[in-house]
Amino acid sequence: MKELIVKTSDFLNAKCIRRKVVCPKDAFEGLCLDKDFTVNLRAEKTDNVNVYFSGDIEGAYRLSCARCLEGFACFFKIPISFDIDFDGSGTINIAEEVRQLLLIDIPAKPLCDDNCGGILGVAQVTDGGDYNCISSETGDELFIKEKWKQLLKKD
Repeated sequence: MKELIVKTSDFLNAKCIRRKVVCPKDAFEGLCLDKDFTVNLRAEKTDNVNVYFSGDIEGAYRLSCARCLEGFACFFKIPISFDIDFDGSGTINIAEEVRQLLLIDIPAKPLCDDNCGGILGVAQVTDGGDYNCISSETGDELFIKEKWKQLLKKD
């Protein structure tokens, strides 16, 4: 992605440059992005070889809920803050840093909603915020069995 490459010549007339780059959702293989994402970039040359990058990455992941397995869009705004030295050719390609920031930000157990009921639609959230399935202790055992039967018949 050429737009995410900074060259020493970009700093001939300025110590700082700004770019807004719209990247296609399939720019990085293996990332499940819902739509194109935007990199708002500020690059400041700190000395002859070093550049400090700041800004943010905005977009949305396309994820499956860990409880109900439904797909949903999960919006993100990831801050950028790192510095890199120019390589021997006088360029810096920050595409890999952007990819790594996106990977680190993906939730391990994404939820479509904090109160998602799960596959059966019968989850409870306790006062402490913990997720508990309704069990036979609550008297809903028959409801759960019927819900499973309905789900299994849908094939």
